[in-house]
Amino acid sequence: MINWEEYNFNEEHNLQIVDDNETFTLKVKMIEYEWSLHREPYLADLKVIETNNEEIYPLDSIMRLPIKTKDDVNFLLFAPCDMAPAREFKRKGNITLLN
Repeated sequence: MINWEEYNFNEEHNLQIVDDNETFTLKVKMIEYEWSLHREPYLADLKVIETNNEEIYPLDSIMRLPIKTKDDVNFLLFAPCDMAPAREFKRKGNITLLN
């Protein structure tokens, strides 16, 4: 399990995402928390700064992960482009930190 509250903003982290038979390696940095109505951190926003597959995980896209990320997780990937400034994708996978 990854608890994103234990990491500092703007720190770079290497992630591995395994989705079915595909493995993606990303370098991300945490840029922001999204808060619940009770002022508890609810989501961690991670910006993709390096990727091994730009089609699935575009550069500068934002992964919106649960604060406590464990096992297989479904999450949103905010990936705006010129023609679709509000473009979001559903992604899933088993996420682990690599160090």
